[in-house]
Amino acid sequence: ELKAFESALRRLSRSEIPLAVEELAELAAAASASGIADNDLEAFTRQVAKSAVAWSVSGDYAGESLAKIKSALGLTIDETARYADAINYLSDTSASEAPDLIEFARRVAADGKIAGFTNEQVLALGSSMIAMGAQSDVAATSLRNAQRALTRGASATNRQSAAFAKLGLNAEDVAKAMPNDALGQFLLVLDRIRNLDQHEQIATMSDLFGDEARALMPLLSQLDQVKETTGALSDETNYLGSVQKEFETRSRTGRYALQRFNNQLRDVAISIGQALLPAMKNVLEASSPMLLAFADWAQQNDKLVAGIAAAVGGLVALRVAIAGLRFVGLLGKGGALSLLSAGM
Repeated sequence: ELKAFESALRRLSRSEIPLAVEELAELAAAASASGIADNDLEAFTRQVAKSAVAWSVSGDYAGESLAKIKSALGLTIDETARYADAINYLSDTSASEAPDLIEFARRVAADGKIAGFTNEQVLALGSSMIAMGAQSDVAATSLRNAQRALTRGASATNRQSAAFAKLGLNAEDVAKAMPNDALGQFLLVLDRIRNLDQHEQIATMSDLFGDEARALMPLLSQLDQVKETTGALSDETNYLGSVQKEFETRSRTGRYALQRFNNQLRDVAISIGQALLPAMKNVLEASSPMLLAFADWAQQNDKLVAGIAAAVGGLVALRVAIAGLRFVGLLGKGGALSLLSAGM
């Protein structure tokens, strides 16, 4: 099985994926360590390798990240591919980059699903916050705090209950509606906050979501854009195949054409090396007794060996010193030391 998987990685590297076979192996290792089953590993490696090329990230980073997201969300290989397509689509159509969206998703994707958001809605909200300047960790914390506040229901604090009342809402009613309409409730709350006087917006946002949810505040002025982004991801036809298209575009560049050629040369070298391994093993095994005998002799004649080493070291040191002098111009071509150097 290991031999067959090695052959599969080499085929991918030399003909389909412009990544070095070593990088594909690192990707597969990271995916395996993150819980990808052996029988899914080849298909997962192929898909994630394309994502790594499309996003200009390393193979092992893409493998580990998507494997953890896959596990956290309970996705199949095909569903993980669609999730990667959504990330790539948002990266292409907004000011949020794929690595930032990956980090955001790793932190909060599973929490969003529990709160009632779809996977795509969580990504779209993260993209909106990141596009407006938030760091991925700040965006994740902000959405996590919002989800907790909207689902607390009867457990809402007095400040939260008062904030909901100011918006004409009830904490328990919002919590009950979240499992079936999380995005609608979230946007409704933000819309109600936006309609408050400006001096009340920050205080109400803080009362509801806490001071750490600072990435939500910029959304108030861009709610229409948020709705457009979440709406775009609600239709799979807008983003399916996005990674493949990006991968094909990048694969045609000179950089990746050269990488593919290098991969083919490396594959030849690997084949030759594997063919020579048995002969090298025989040579090493035949040489082993002589090496052991020399080691025993050296141990018994340590002073002689030390003298030889000192003599050799002296010669090397002299050559280094002469080279240094010549470098700084202190030795002329006709000098005696230059003659000595040339003769050594």
